[in-house]
Formats: sequence, structure tokens, C-alpha cells
Amino acid sequence: MSTIKVDTIQNTSGVQQYLAKAWGSLQCQGTASIRDSGNISSLTDNGTGDFTLAYITALPTSTYSFVSAASGIDASDTARGHACGPQYSSGQATTSTRIISSFGGAGFSGRIDYNWINFAVLS
Repeated sequence: MSTIKVDTIQNTSGVQQYLAKAWGSLQCQGTASIRDSGNISSLTDNGTGDFTLAYITALPTSTYSFVSAASGIDASDTARGHACGPQYSSGQATTSTRIISSFGGAGFSGRIDYNWINFAVLS
């Protein structure tokens, strides 16, 4: 297998193409774990709804976009979690991202461990 290394990818019109710098799927309930990922070296569970992702290769800047979706509050209720996803807690670094997952629906507000959090990091 061959490896192609380039600094910039452009389409035939010269428009630069942007690729995810990292992506993943996290299991957050019980023992938090990485289900699948790219450029993620570890996941730290800092408490309910509070996680830190560490990157294998540092990102080029700390002003990246972190896009995520959360699913499921518990095994019997998988639909409600789609309303809210992770939010930043202490900012972004080039070597890690700390995220807070919370839910602010009717009758509940605060940090929560969703069944899964899926995310992509774009820069």
C-alpha cells in the first residue's frame, strides 16, 4: 500500500478541500470508551457528562470546529438525546478537547452521560 502526503488538496477548479482532522464515536455510559476513531489517542472521563479527548497528532490551530451529536439517555429512552449534544467547557487546545454533554429538556437540566457521542473535528 502507498501513502500520499500533501499540504493542500484542491478540486479541479482550485477550491481547497477540507478534511476532518479527527473523528470518533464514544460510549459514554458505564465505563466510557472510544467505539471507533481517527486521530484520537485517549478518552478521559472527568465525571458525569465531562470528557477530555486527546489527539494523536496535534491540530494546526486551536480555532477548529467541533461538530457533534449525542444519542440516548438510557437503554429504554434513545430518542430524547438527539435534542442536545456536547458543549465546550474549558476551551479548545491543539492537543485535546474537553467537552461537556448536557440536557436541558422538560424537567431535567444538567450534565448527563449519553449512550453515544459522535463527533468530527474540522480545521
